[in-house]
Amino acid sequence: MQFQNHIRNPGTTAVLTAMFPGLGHLYNGQIITGIVAAPITVFLLSAALYDFFFTLDYVVLVIYFIYWIVMILHAHNYAVSHINQ
Repeated sequence: MQFQNHIRNPGTTAVLTAMFPGLGHLYNGQIITGIVAAPITVFLLSAALYDFFFTLDYVVLVIYFIYWIVMILHAHNYAVSHINQ
C-alpha cells in the first residue's frame, strides 16, 4: 500500500530513517515497508547491544550497521525517484 500525489523531501526521509529505520518509509507512504522494518530494527538493535555489552562480539553490530545504511539509502532513493511523479 503506497500513497500517491505526495511530494516527499529526500533529506527528511533520510534523517527520519537514520533516527529509526522504517520512519522514513512511513513518511514516503511505504506503509508496509515501514511496518515490517520496525520489528526487524528492534530485534537487530537489541541483539547487537546484547552482543556488544555481554559478549563483546561485534558481528551483529556490524550487521545492524549495514542494515541501517541500506534502509537509509532505500528510503532516500525511493523519495528521489518519486519526486516528479
